[in-house]
Amino acid sequence: MTRRERWSAGALAGAVGGLLVVLFIFMLQLDGTAPTPAAFFTFVAAGLLGPSAFGNPASPWIGVLLIFVLAVGWALGYAHLARTQRQLVTRPLVSGAGFGLV
Repeated sequence: MTRRERWSAGALAGAVGGLLVVLFIFMLQLDGTAPTPAAFFTFVAAGLLGPSAFGNPASPWIGVLLIFVLAVGWALGYAHLARTQRQLVTRPLVSGAGFGLV
C-alpha cells in the first residue's frame, strides 16, 4: 500500500466515522431526551476553547470540525500502525475493537 493510498484510506475512514457520530447525535433527537445538536457540538468545542465556547455562536461548527479532525486523525493513526505492526492486520477484529476502546 502506497503512502497516498494509506492517507486516502485513513481520511475516508475518518470522514465516515465523523459522519456516523454526527448522524448518531441527530438520531438521539428522535426521543427528545438528548441535548440539541448545537449544545452537544458546543460542548465538544469547549474541550478546545474552554468555557468561552458556551458564549461563542461559532462553537457548534468548531465542535463539528473537531469531531471530523479527531476521527480522521485516529483513522490515519490506525492505518499507519496497521502498516508497521503486523498483528493489527492478522487479527483485525480484536485490534480494531481495542483501538476503538482507546
